[in-house]
Amino acid sequence: MTQLSSKARKRRSRVRSNAPTLVQELAGPSRDGWWGGVIILLAAALLRLVIQRLLKYLGAGGKDLNEDIASLVSKGLDRRIQMSLDVVRVIGNNAVHPGQIELKDDRPTANTLFSLVNLIVDSMISQPKHIEATYKSLPATAHDQIEKRDKKK
Repeated sequence: MTQLSSKARKRRSRVRSNAPTLVQELAGPSRDGWWGGVIILLAAALLRLVIQRLLKYLGAGGKDLNEDIASLVSKGLDRRIQMSLDVVRVIGNNAVHPGQIELKDDRPTANTLFSLVNLIVDSMISQPKHIEATYKSLPATAHDQIEKRDKKK
């Protein structure tokens, strides 16, 4: 593979001055050249897809993300998880279909989206599995006592 000089790499990482205004706005000034802005948009759009697949895994329909979130809310989804899902959904939608949110070179937003997706996975998958495994490790006599206690109600 041929190595490019740093000057050539810089030139390749910038949008040409004769590119349409919409492309130049997307590329925007970025310390990483135009790729910096594009990577943020790609991350947001991809994380939106991640939560869509995650919700399908969790039993939602998988066709309309907004409806999938509503479905889980109707089944008692924790409000904080719903808010996290909606943040990723809305910002991801805006990355693909520009709207009110600017994502030109907003690394903190991209990092926040990754953190929210990890929080959602932890809350909806990792923690329940850990709790269930720990509960199952209790002795049978403890399970019997718990079952007896809960039958009283």
